[in-house]
Amino acid sequence: MKKHLLCLLFAVGGLLSSCVDSEYDLSALKTDNISIGDESMVKELPLARVYISMNEIANNQSDILALCIKADKWLPTPLPGGADYLDLTRINDETYVGGIFDALIDQMEADPEKLETVAALVYEDYAGVFADLLGVPTARPDLFHEAFVAGYNNPYVVSELRSCFTGFLDTDLRVDAFHYDLGSINLSSDVVDMLADNLDPEGTANPVNTLNLAGEITCKLPISMRLEPTFTTEWGEKILSFSAEIDAAREVNEIVESDDTRIYAEGLRQLIDGAEISIPVLFERYYPGDSEFLNTPADDDSAQIEIKLHLIKRGGIKFNL
Repeated sequence: MKKHLLCLLFAVGGLLSSCVDSEYDLSALKTDNISIGDESMVKELPLARVYISMNEIANNQSDILALCIKADKWLPTPLPGGADYLDLTRINDETYVGGIFDALIDQMEADPEKLETVAALVYEDYAGVFADLLGVPTARPDLFHEAFVAGYNNPYVVSELRSCFTGFLDTDLRVDAFHYDLGSINLSSDVVDMLADNLDPEGTANPVNTLNLAGEITCKLPISMRLEPTFTTEWGEKILSFSAEIDAAREVNEIVESDDTRIYAEGLRQLIDGAEISIPVLFERYYPGDSEFLNTPADDDSAQIEIKLHLIKRGGIKFNL
């Protein structure tokens, strides 16, 4: 998987310019233990951007575009109850999945074009399974197609078709986790020490000097999902992990501050030294029929998911000049 971590923007000049008001002339200060701001101060520090392209969103069989094209062939139009999306959190609900499959059979009976689509899909992916049921050789797609169209409603064929349908939803309509190497961030040890020394330690009651990872996610996919990023050191020690929701109906989705995104002094040093990021993905809702996405060229390598990360420093900063 290609690694597109760009824009490591966290630098000394940017840090100081974001934390120091113009009324301060640091060159004129000669004393130690200088304080900038108080416990109410909040500053955002840019960190990195992650670009995830079309061909990176894949499982061991297909990329996301191919999976969505296949899903639209399997799914009935409209979905039962006029639903806008397939609820992937209910794939183990036999009643829910059964209702969708029954709607597919009903559409195949009423719509010859849908029947033709499913016949071609079945031959492409499951010819060996259905050829025996239909009594035709797998090497003859013309005979296979004719037999399927004539006998798809045979109880044995319907049972096998149901099994393939549920198997696709439960197993194929998933993608692998993304993995990235953040690498070391070019930040001087003095600045790292300054930040680390101005953080309340873990377990502090009512902390005011904190550092959190935050950001925003934009996504072009017709899929709502949950990302579960985990930042680790190069030797596998966890720095932090959290969950982030992506709603396909929103142009921008926030990564909000929480206890899970808080970074302590040692975690900051580990993050600066170089972190690896693993991002498991759980699809939750798929919105079929997105013509703009489904007509994307297969070789399109544009970013489909962009994750912009920054740090939020709360509380003042004390340091020695």
